[in-house]
This record gives sequence, structure tokens and C-alpha cells, in this order.
Amino acid sequence: MAAGNSEKRQISLSAWMIVCMTLVVVLATGAATVVALYYTGYIGGDHAPTVTAANAPAGEDPPRETRKPLYLPLSPPLVVNFERQGRVGYLQAGLQLMARKQPVIDAAKRNLPMIRNSLLMSLSGQSFEQLSSREGKELLRQKALAAANSVLDRVGAPGHFEALYFTSFVMQ
Repeated sequence: MAAGNSEKRQISLSAWMIVCMTLVVVLATGAATVVALYYTGYIGGDHAPTVTAANAPAGEDPPRETRKPLYLPLSPPLVVNFERQGRVGYLQAGLQLMARKQPVIDAAKRNLPMIRNSLLMSLSGQSFEQLSSREGKELLRQKALAAANSVLDRVGAPGHFEALYFTSFVMQ
């Protein structure tokens, strides 16, 4: 009888150890998952090692590489006509402007009609041959960026757009 009681106690102790070990493994896995999600930014924000305004030296902006890009989509897309072998062709271009400072985006939003007008004037002076090549599109992108930044200069904005991206480009 003592042997049977001891055997039951051994089985009960083994089962208890298995349950405890399983619980420890599950808790450790869960904790590791939460920590990984936290540091990758999926929960609790982005904790990548970057210089932020809070820990930058007083009076200085963080380096440009560490500031996240801010985009200003221009909608509706711009539509202009252009000459195509003696006929009229049309260009519809979706654009997004990119800056790394919120005051630049805010100034652009306040002056969006001027920016759209300047971009329309830049886009409308093109020919089909210029717009057909990749180099022509790149040159147009640079001219459009310069046109948008010239508006920011005229209104005294606290910076410039860093880039302009075509998000759609349809010629007909």
C-alpha cells in the first residue's frame, strides 16, 4: 500500500512539474513577443534609436535623416494639355510633395492654390516628346519641385519641399 501511495505521489509530482514548466515556457514566450513588438514599434510607438526634438540640443533641429518624411498629396490630380504632333494631348499627373518639417506642410496647405497654379504652369509647357522619355519626366519632376519651392519662398515659409513624386502619370 505504501508503494502504491508513493507511486501516486510521484505521478502527481511529475504532472505538477510538467504543468509548471509549460507555464514558464508560455510566459517567457509571451513576454519575449511583447518586448519584440514594443521595440519594433507595433505596440507603444517607434523606439528606434533616433535623435528627437526632446533630446536634441536646445535650439537645434534633429538631423534631416532622423526626421520622418511628411507627405502632402495634391488632389485632385493635375490635368493639363500639351502639343502632340500638331494635335492637343492631355496629361493627368498625380503628385505628392515631401518635406520633413510640419511647418513647411502647414505653409503649403495655406497656399495650396498658388502651388497648384505654379505646378499647372510648369506642366503645361511640355511637349509629348519631352514627356515620353524617362529623362524628360525626371526633368519635369525637378522643374515642378522648383516651382513648388518658389511659392514657399514667396510666402516666407520656414523651409522647402525635399522631393516631389509622381503618383500617377497618364498621357493621352
